[in-house]
This record gives sequence, structure tokens and C-alpha cells, in this order.
Amino acid sequence: MNAPKSPAPLNAGVAITAVLAAAAVVGLVSVRSAARKPTAPNPTRTPVVAPDGMMTLETLLGLSPETLLKAIPDPGTKTASAREVIRWRTEAGNAPKAAVHWVNLGDALMQQSREKSDPHCYDFAHAAYAIALKNEPQNIDATVGMAWVAGSRHQFDKSIELARQAIALDPNRPAPYGLIGDAQVEMGDYDAAFESYQKMLDIRPDASSYSRGAHLLFLTGNTTQAMRLMSLAIKAGGPYTENGAWCRAQLADMLWQTGMLVPAEVVLKEAVKQAPDNYQVLNVLGRLRQSRGDLRGAEAAYRKAIAASPQHAALVALGDLYLAQGRTAQAEETFRQVETANAHHQQHGDHDPYPMAAFYADHDRQLDQATRIIGERPPKSPTEQEIAAWVHFKSGRLPEAKALIDSALKKGPSSPARYFRAGMIYARLGERRKASGYLNHALSRNPHFQILQAKQAAETLKEMGGRPPSGDSRQADSRRRNADPVSGKVTR
Repeated sequence: MNAPKSPAPLNAGVAITAVLAAAAVVGLVSVRSAARKPTAPNPTRTPVVAPDGMMTLETLLGLSPETLLKAIPDPGTKTASAREVIRWRTEAGNAPKAAVHWVNLGDALMQQSREKSDPHCYDFAHAAYAIALKNEPQNIDATVGMAWVAGSRHQFDKSIELARQAIALDPNRPAPYGLIGDAQVEMGDYDAAFESYQKMLDIRPDASSYSRGAHLLFLTGNTTQAMRLMSLAIKAGGPYTENGAWCRAQLADMLWQTGMLVPAEVVLKEAVKQAPDNYQVLNVLGRLRQSRGDLRGAEAAYRKAIAASPQHAALVALGDLYLAQGRTAQAEETFRQVETANAHHQQHGDHDPYPMAAFYADHDRQLDQATRIIGERPPKSPTEQEIAAWVHFKSGRLPEAKALIDSALKKGPSSPARYFRAGMIYARLGERRKASGYLNHALSRNPHFQILQAKQAAETLKEMGGRPPSGDSRQADSRRRNADPVSGKVTR
């Protein structure tokens, strides 16, 4: 296996070894151009709508402030973020020249996007930040908000550019460094991300910086420190219930990925209490139940997650659950919803094409489309390299698959899914020793990492004359995996 490069230490009251970010608890991201000025509204013009019936960003930017406020959908009053949307929508209406009201409205809308995974919230937030910048061109918080939206839309170069503009205005704001680190992580530049997150931690150690650090630590293989730092994020708390639930869900997912099912369930139980309808919490709950063999419970969790927000991960997981049970018609219907959800996100500028490329390759469908995706946007991060390798593998381009999976593995300890894909690629190449090593590693970390791929890994090992790790051979690993992430004591 390739050994990871040791990152520079991070300090936040405790010695840390690295950090990352992909969706920090109170993290920010970004939008399109902060310099773009809204055009004057044209009362005779018919509003342009996307195919899903929602107004496009271009149309929203052309509305008057008063009309924009009326266009924001009623968020209801069930959550704190919904109440904040209503509050700041009212404040902005009463004082439309006050940039702070528009910034707060944009922030509340971005929090709504976190809770609902609704990319249309990005459009309204972008428009709110744009009005704030029109009223006050040097407003730091609005510039940071634009960077938040841009990062959320995977416009990473734009997010970095806007975040640096905010730093130039005030180098002591922590959020811009976190956004730059987020973009650097997504682009695979972990060394630079370490530095960005360290700056954020130095300025303000809080849930946002801790959770980012935890994610990077986990990606780079420092599992124990990652879990410690995520525990600090949980203790620090955030302004919204979703923030704490998200942190607990992330910690539970880390535990699940390393096979520590008992502590994962303990952690997630609290997250479910905090946010029983949160789609990210429910996704992890589905994975845990599936790993326990509770397929009916897993299905219920995934279906509830989809009802809250029909997003990619839960839809694919539910479809695979149906496939594993031979319910092919239901699986196909669910996979059609994957396509619909993907189209919805594309229409509103929130589009990372690589999950769809992975979906196509995993299910041997539309491989030409998957190849087009990785060709149009060459892979940068280890995750993108892994997916591109898998697409090449499924399309029969083994030299390209080998080069890319090797590059992904060099970044450090990998997820069970990455080791599985590496094992399958090397099995096809005829390199049985490496193939067996990677497949065994995937199953040793989590023998239930994916309902279809885990079974395929075990079958491939058997075909090569080997066997998956037995219960006896995993006993020592099991005790380590079921240790409490903070105290190190084994949980029974």
C-alpha cells in the first residue's frame, strides 16, 4: 500500500496532524460573480423559468428588491432557519438599502440549502448577496456569502477568488480561509488545505473549523485525531440544530466506514434525537441498519431521507437495496429519480458531475455519458481520480484505470469503496496479489461497506482462490474498531 505523506501539524488547543473540509458545520461556500450588477427590472418581460418551474438565477438578478422578496418561497416556520428567512425577508423589505439585512437573508437561505439540499436556495441567496453588494460594494460578509455560494456550486476557482477578496478587506475573518480550504480539498490540494484550515483554526477554533479539520484528518488517514476533532465540533455546537446533528452524523459515518458499528449507533442515536427528519442523518442511519442486516429498517430510513430531500446518495442507496433483494422494477424507478434529481441540480447551477459518472459506472449504464463527464472535466481530487479510474475500468481502458487508481491511493488511507475498486481493477489486470490485498483491506475495514460491492469483493476473492477475512481473523480489528473515539475504551 502507498504510505501517505505526513501533513504539517495543526493547532487548536490540541496537537492535530491535518485538516480538511467538504461541508463544515457552519461552513461557507460561494456563487458566481460578486461584481455582477442586477439589471433593471422589465415589467413587460415574462419571467424566465427553469424546466422545473422555478425562476432562473438570471431572472432573479433582474428583479427589483421588492419583487425578489415576494418571489422567495414560503419556508414555513418549523425550523430556526425558516424563521430566520422570514425575519430577514421582513427586515430587508422595511429597510431595502441596509446591506446587513440582505446578507443575513442570504445566510439564512444558505442554511436552508444545507437542511433541504435544495439548489434553488443558492439562487435566492446569490441574489440577496448581490443586492447587499450593490448597496455596499466593499461589504465583507456579502463577499464571503458569494464565495459560499460559489463553492456550493463547485465553482472552486471563483470561490477562492472571492474569499481572497474578503481576506484583502479583513485578514482576521476565519470564514474565507475555510472556504479556500474547502475548494483546495475538492481540487485535491491537501497540503494547501492544511495551511488554510490552520489559519482558520488559529483565528477561531469553533464547530466550523473543528469539523473541517476532522474531515481532512479522516481523509488523510489520521482516524483517531479526526474523531477527536469532530467530537470537539460537537461540543462546540452551532447556531442551528442541524449543525450539531450534521457533526454527529459525520462522526457516526467515520465510525461506520471503519467498521465501528456499536459506537456509530450510539453517536447517531443523539443525531436522530436532534434532527429526526434531517436527510444526512437518515442516510447514515440507513447505512448502519443495512450493515446490521435490517434491510426493512434501512429502506424506511432511505425513504424518509428522500421524502425530506430527494438527493443523490439516498436514492442510489435505496435503488441498490432494491437490486440486492431482486426488486428490479422498484430499483429502476428509483434510478430514474436519480436522473431527475441530477437534472434539477444542473438547472440551478449546483452540479458536480462525478457522482453521476460513478452511478453510471457502478450500474453499467450510459458508460459513454460517464466517459464524456470525466473527459470534459479531468479529475483533480483523489475521489475524482477514483471515479474516473472506475469509468475507464468499466469501459475496458485498463491502463488508464490503473494509472488513476494508483494516483488516488497515493493520497493516503482510502475508503473501503476505493480499495474495492482498486482490487477489481488489479484483478482484471491479472495482478492477483495486489487485487487480494486491496479487496481484503476493503472488507477488513468494513465488511458491509456497500450492499452490492461487498458481496462482489468476497466473490472475487473466492474466484482468485482466496477468501474474505473471517470473523476470527477480524476479532482484534473489531475490538479496535469498537473503541470509543475519544477515550479509546472498548465499547461492548
